[in-house]
Amino acid sequence: WNLPHNGDNHVELCLNTDGGQFFENMFSMFDDDVEICHLILGVSTDDHLRVSWDYNNGHITNFEWDGRILRVTNLDIMLNLQGDVFTITGNWDFGESGSFNIEFNKDVTITFVDFENEIFRILGHVSFYADRQLGISWHWGDMGYFTVTTYDEPLGENFYLEILYDRDNQGEYRYGMMIAADEFLNTYFNISWYRDQAHSRPYWWIASGGLPSNWDIWLLWNYEWWEIL
Repeated sequence: WNLPHNGDNHVELCLNTDGGQFFENMFSMFDDDVEICHLILGVSTDDHLRVSWDYNNGHITNFEWDGRILRVTNLDIMLNLQGDVFTITGNWDFGESGSFNIEFNKDVTITFVDFENEIFRILGHVSFYADRQLGISWHWGDMGYFTVTTYDEPLGENFYLEILYDRDNQGEYRYGMMIAADEFLNTYFNISWYRDQAHSRPYWWIASGGLPSNWDIWLLWNYEWWEIL
């Protein structure tokens, strides 16, 4: 680390985490001994994480971040709205291979993920029934897979998910998936693909007994969109 001293206003903190858990904390707010909200959050990074900034008379400038957050674990958000308690729980792995799980304790329609950086974008919204789970996992590349599961229970309706990946950071997404549905019920859906070297196109197979008739699904492979029928 480096702390301000002898006129040097630069601050730097470097962590060698070996890819392990960085921290897990809980923040709570109470009103008259009644918990009105809390946030539980764990964060894991890759093998290093560095943050630095300049501190001048109470102002922070030149903030820099080096390293990646790999996963958010044990996410638990609680809101007590006049005695009506609403909770969100989930876990999230980021990157070329990853997964996302989320659960609500009440009926809700929400944008459950909206994240974008230089090489990756994920956007999704869904109408959830109470106490149901949504699980999503993926691996992007010439050979890969994409899986959606509701863990053998009806989930809800009005589902939309878009995941896009620009592996080489060229300013144009190369791989991805788009799914839209008027109803999103009990399902397990897995699509896997590989590259046909002779014809330079993707081949895919589906493990779900066929697609639900009300789903609209597209695969982005090597900069070209393919409809999954």
